[in-house]
Amino acid sequence: VRSSRLAISATFEDETPKVGVPASTIEMVVSTLLENSRQAGATAVNISAAALPDRLVVTLADNGPGVAPADAGRVFEPFFTTRRGEGGAGLGLSIARALLAANDATLDLLPTTEGAVFEVVMPLAE
Repeated sequence: VRSSRLAISATFEDETPKVGVPASTIEMVVSTLLENSRQAGATAVNISAAALPDRLVVTLADNGPGVAPADAGRVFEPFFTTRRGEGGAGLGLSIARALLAANDATLDLLPTTEGAVFEVVMPLAE
């Protein structure tokens, strides 16, 4: 991820539990979300995590233009992109969601009035 133009801040609990999702999958998902934020024109992203009894909820919120309401229901569809003429293939979010689903985890776009907010919910490691 080219983060030179993207300020990233993180808020985590002191004891963030281990999750049952491979580190390589988490890295790919976070990289995809950060790159999408950067490409959309965001200049800052906050990553936060909160532990539930059996899950870890990670939220990535950016200050970009957000997702148009007409596009919100389609962002996870394979080949859906708003950047077709700029080289966007429309696969990043659908692949990220599929990789997480294979590990009993989820990726969702949350409704918001500012920027884009994505939520990753992962099971805790056993």
